[in-house]
Amino acid sequence: MTIYILKYLTKVNYFVNIVFVSNKVRYSNLKKKLFALLTFIFVVSLVLLACDPIHLNGVPKASAKVYGNGGSAVVKDNYVYFANSYIDYNALGINDNRYDKNSAQVINAIYRTTLDEYGKLHLDSEGRPQNVEIVTFSIGGYEYAGLYICGDYLYYSTPYSSASNDGSVNKGNVRFERVKLDGTSREVVYSCSSYSSSSDYQIVYINGVTYIVILESNGNLVSVSCRGGNFKKNVLASGVTSFSVYEQLDIVYNETLPRFYNYAYYVTKDSNSKNHLYRRSLSASEDAELILGLVEEDMSVLSVKNERVYFLQNSKLCSYSFNNSFVKKQYASSNASSTSSESGSIVSFLPIEDNKVERGILGIYYDGTNYSFK
Repeated sequence: MTIYILKYLTKVNYFVNIVFVSNKVRYSNLKKKLFALLTFIFVVSLVLLACDPIHLNGVPKASAKVYGNGGSAVVKDNYVYFANSYIDYNALGINDNRYDKNSAQVINAIYRTTLDEYGKLHLDSEGRPQNVEIVTFSIGGYEYAGLYICGDYLYYSTPYSSASNDGSVNKGNVRFERVKLDGTSREVVYSCSSYSSSSDYQIVYINGVTYIVILESNGNLVSVSCRGGNFKKNVLASGVTSFSVYEQLDIVYNETLPRFYNYAYYVTKDSNSKNHLYRRSLSASEDAELILGLVEEDMSVLSVKNERVYFLQNSKLCSYSFNNSFVKKQYASSNASSTSSESGSIVSFLPIEDNKVERGILGIYYDGTNYSFK
């Protein structure tokens, strides 16, 4: 694991001398992970483009690897795309967050700059990034921000407020948009007016198709597929309490992924308070497949990686792999807690992997007095 982390950090060492500001982040749909990828914002002095629409010169090589999908900055080739600054989405009024270079929120938009041959930012004598360009006027830095490069496009979520029938303001709505890597062809892919702190989304690029998977506050699990210029929405399930898709932090050009990653894995609870773990294809081309059902204990899906789905069952960390049938593994008898430090619990954990094969689990264990690695 140490080698993997150092390898990853060498790809992001260009952020030296830039101010890091911690934002609300997810690690595998679990918000208090010790080993969560740090998302961050840049505070820089910028000169905005004088023309609209945007059309930037130069794009990353199509064959270049993508690093850091899902955070507030993502890298492809010698370009870094980032959400500049941060705004509370509850402060937005109706018609705020306009796609307009004169918008008051444009300082919170999405920008890009280039890296030198050593993977570092070009800085002036005062340590400010040079050659910064705006990619989209839409807000990129807020509570549920995340940037993803999939193919030729940058995908992101952006907040907005709308008017209700009684004239009040509905806050906390989220749109999912995409823009080409040169700033052109900005499109609204899907608007979600049922989004709250209990909601979640993840974006994944599977064999040339981008899937935006959203758990709306009404419990619907929605998959929006983006194939070329065609967008298609499918409701995969209702009554969903947690879900995850493939944890795709990096993307290798033309990589063919195992079939295991073509699914969303999720938990539902029936009218008798029994939990069920399912999977369903992201394209909704297959019916839901039951993995584990009629479970009285609480269950929640954490992440999908290493061709396994990781989940909690009765506060115990478990996973399922699939080889003609689902094979369950339980990692320890200790409770795994993501909300509090309880005596005798694993409060944070990270699967240790080598070439996408799980080698074990690194956990932070709390014995009631001290924390330790196990």
